[in-house]
Amino acid sequence: LWVRGEGVEHGSVGVLVRGGGLTASRSLSPGDLGDAWTRLALEIEIPPNLGEVLVGVYHRGNGSAWFDDLTVEVNGEDLAVDGALESVVPWPLPMPLLQMMDYELTLDRDVFRTGPSSLRVDCSSVIDEALRAVREAGTLLADVLATQQRLLAIDKVWARQMARLVEQAVEWRALVDNNRDVALAENLTWLANEAYPGRRILAFGHTSHTERIPERMGGYLAQTHGDQYKTISMMTLAGNYLYFGDPRTGTPDAALEAFTIDPQQHIGQFERDLASHADGTDLLFHLEAAAQTESGERWLEAIRSESPRRRPPNTDVVILLREVSPLIHLDDR
Repeated sequence: LWVRGEGVEHGSVGVLVRGGGLTASRSLSPGDLGDAWTRLALEIEIPPNLGEVLVGVYHRGNGSAWFDDLTVEVNGEDLAVDGALESVVPWPLPMPLLQMMDYELTLDRDVFRTGPSSLRVDCSSVIDEALRAVREAGTLLADVLATQQRLLAIDKVWARQMARLVEQAVEWRALVDNNRDVALAENLTWLANEAYPGRRILAFGHTSHTERIPERMGGYLAQTHGDQYKTISMMTLAGNYLYFGDPRTGTPDAALEAFTIDPQQHIGQFERDLASHADGTDLLFHLEAAAQTESGERWLEAIRSESPRRRPPNTDVVILLREVSPLIHLDDR
């Protein structure tokens, strides 16, 4: 795949391959994009029995990006994908539906590498205008607070944090890479250091954010707080859950949809092994302590061999739930 950019000051441009539990991507930062076409290649190992994969390109950030000359090679043999970029289907992130709202997808017959056209993705100029406005407002607030003598120091601290939250919201809307997890870690660190120093804080979040994974909230917090940051992951064998529906057809105010946990999709062998030792009850599994036992070592090895979407490798405690509670809408309580 060949890419080029214009006015891309933050975010990234890249290619994504996903399907059958496989997720792989490669991106270029703004510093690597310019008027010249740049080759972007992604090499992956295909798992056995993989039926099909989704190949996508993405532009996350401001400015414009162009994509051209997509080629796919499997075991040294070229696949026919001519014209694939001309029939690309927009696929927004499930939460929120920002890419549908802030980005425009067109075929550009004036800018291309080999012709007759390239795929062009433009981010709305409103995003840059909003970023500038909110940052100017933050600077103005800091100047005003510096002149206020009657305000308590703690009130000034909270006022600055409230302004920072607004700035983070606009930055998130701009889809700057990883800014969501950066903001999550930043805000929890602020609560620990400024709002509630010396206190314990219990924060609930998705495992993909809380685990000690690089460039995720848990990874940033582990770097900042070391062993003081502890993580608990929950895994469920059966039941139902609420989640967003099809991101292509949903709307920002659409209600969450109910889904049933599919053992073939959501449950790995590690969870089944744990459940077989739980005597019909839920189980709390302390990973560090388990590492000291023979059976624990086998379980930990099972964790490492599981699909990344099914394993909690960077947590301290795993709670295995045999079945989640019945879904209760808040309006019904």
